[in-house]
Amino acid sequence: MRDDSEFSEFAEAAVTRLRQTVFLLSRDWHLAQDLTQITLSKVYLKWRRIDDPHAYAKKTLPRAFLDHKRRCSSDEFAVADLLGLSESNVKIQSMRSLAILRNLLDEGTPAGSATGQL
Repeated sequence: MRDDSEFSEFAEAAVTRLRQTVFLLSRDWHLAQDLTQITLSKVYLKWRRIDDPHAYAKKTLPRAFLDHKRRCSSDEFAVADLLGLSESNVKIQSMRSLAILRNLLDEGTPAGSATGQL
């Protein structure tokens, strides 16, 4: 039977690989950190019952990513319904808004001087 110290060793050894894997899927370091934490939490909950924690984490990580994508998609649908717009219109406006925000953050431009249209 495994104990908590063994889980800590596993987590320390696996965290970088898991985070890099989910970053390749999401291209978002913050999301990668969150989904890595979720994956490690799920591994910990099953720690004493699973035979191969690396395989379990490898299977759990993409599921956590897909769960996140489904939640985001349902959120976009809810916003579209609330505003009376098509879902594709909400996605386009969201992408444009995020691009403007990223440019502002990259340039260090004060938010009040934004020239892009939302």
